[in-house]
Amino acid sequence: MLSFSVILLLANTNTVVSAQWTNQRNLTVVEANQYLDNHTQMFKPARIINVGDGIYCAFGYSLSNMIMVEGTTGILIIDTLESTDWAGFVYKEFRKITSKPLMGIIVTHFHSGKYYHFEGNIPLLEDAKNNGWSVNVYAHSSTAKLVAENELSESIGAFRGARQFGSYLSDQEKTNDGIGIDLKSSSKLVPALLNVTHTYNERATFTVAGITFELIHTPGETEDQTTVWIPSKRAVFPGDNIYQAFPNLYAIRGSPYRNVKHWYESLDITRNLGADYMVPSHTLPVFGKENVFNILTSYRDAVKYVYDQTFRYINLFYEPDEIVDKVRLPQSLQKHPYLLEFYGSLDWSVRSVYNGHLGWFDADPANLNPLTKKQRAERLSSIISIKTMLEEARKSLDLSKNNLRSTGSHLNNELQWALELSKMALDANPSTANELVNATLIYQEALRARASSTLSAIGRNYYLTCAVESESGISRISSHNGLRIILREIWTEVGLMMEYPLRFKAEFCDDKQQMSFLFSFTDSGNVYKYTTRNCVVDLEINPNQQGSYFEFKATMKFALWRDIVVGDTYILSLGNEAGMKLEGQGSRWKNMLYLHKILHLMDRSAFLNKA
Repeated sequence: MLSFSVILLLANTNTVVSAQWTNQRNLTVVEANQYLDNHTQMFKPARIINVGDGIYCAFGYSLSNMIMVEGTTGILIIDTLESTDWAGFVYKEFRKITSKPLMGIIVTHFHSGKYYHFEGNIPLLEDAKNNGWSVNVYAHSSTAKLVAENELSESIGAFRGARQFGSYLSDQEKTNDGIGIDLKSSSKLVPALLNVTHTYNERATFTVAGITFELIHTPGETEDQTTVWIPSKRAVFPGDNIYQAFPNLYAIRGSPYRNVKHWYESLDITRNLGADYMVPSHTLPVFGKENVFNILTSYRDAVKYVYDQTFRYINLFYEPDEIVDKVRLPQSLQKHPYLLEFYGSLDWSVRSVYNGHLGWFDADPANLNPLTKKQRAERLSSIISIKTMLEEARKSLDLSKNNLRSTGSHLNNELQWALELSKMALDANPSTANELVNATLIYQEALRARASSTLSAIGRNYYLTCAVESESGISRISSHNGLRIILREIWTEVGLMMEYPLRFKAEFCDDKQQMSFLFSFTDSGNVYKYTTRNCVVDLEINPNQQGSYFEFKATMKFALWRDIVVGDTYILSLGNEAGMKLEGQGSRWKNMLYLHKILHLMDRSAFLNKA
């Protein structure tokens, strides 16, 4: 347990170092490393913090926190970590404090790409079942829907998330993940199904284990974000709407638009509760009514500042790059220990606000229908030789290195120019081996230099991972076999069937020919109907089949179709013993060849080896 004084000492230690910080653009490489190393120490050692009045926070074990609230008849858990293994370990630590039954779990929100805050539900609910305890699971009414929709972007989210969190970096290269030391993964792939028993819309009060709590819809980092308020304990649990780092108003791993206006309005709701304790789902708890209010106020003001100032320049007809160059936090916020850019970035945030309200087009007609990067690079290389590009890239890189030697700081604009020129040379496909090697080396060096001067841990991780990918001779670290395992072991039945329209190879489709085909799964009882028209595939789940026309219907176990889709079973090798029934109403093939044709129109190249 950490006493209140020790926690304050840790917070004050972090504040002393961060108070010297002036501006990310002027940061020396040594300062960036010192700040990040100091930030890492905040998460060590992993510990259970006794917040007070029966509230305990498991901090530092994982990227996220698990929080336990002890009531008169049982316990309530708020968020359960992103790893089943660590959730089980932390839960055992909590059990050293109390043996009261688990009676409720609150999921504060959902994240795309990874089940950060509720994958740990699995071991906790299993333990409750073994003990004969009934557990209520609470979440916002939209959370389960967002979880299901996430499966559609799981493959791209997984590889971009691995870059952001430095999953493939060595311990020597990686510092931390901004809001924790490291994103933890479960040792076994498990489907983190969110089985919610109680939902709410905007605001609702519940009582469980003798604890009366209020769930408040506070969209911010996610649109389903829930703030938990326990009036009797004067304690607020804001989920991911605040942490001890600049807010991630945009996630570089990719996410839906995080409505910045909603975010600061939600922080207004939270700060006006007048809490004495604030326990976020990342970073340390905050103690004292005045301290909680002041921190929330500064955080809220920073988010609103980004929003207001971005709109100011939008309405003055500035383009996104120009706005990024203009918007800088005032010194009072820039130096605040909760607003150092360890996680989110001011620059990314400005771009996100612009794109969230005006979309990708920056009003420049030259960018209305732009060339691809490869096309642009090839055309420029016919005017300016790749050799010249690389000479200029090397000059910029050397300018930055010389400045580093004399002042301790890189010249980020020079590094950026070297990075862009070397990437352009690579996109132009150099014709000589010497040019290819030179472009690759400059690209890698620029990435690593950019990383060394970046305060954001996840920005640094992203640069370094891309450098490692290039040095390994691959375009990106991504496992075909890994995605096949996800599709095979993690994907829900509905999730996998929803993949077909999104992977449909329209270029091989006959746009004059309409198709309707059904899959009926004997193990689940579900029926899925696909209709193809104008090379667009629509999916109906459990449609009314009375009098409905279809050309083809395949009846089998879902497990068999899943094995076929992921390439573990080859359709044309199946015999009668497969337990598959094929039937149809139309004039085309009514046999395995037709099923093979349907499968062939699904683009499986992302997860089939050599597919």
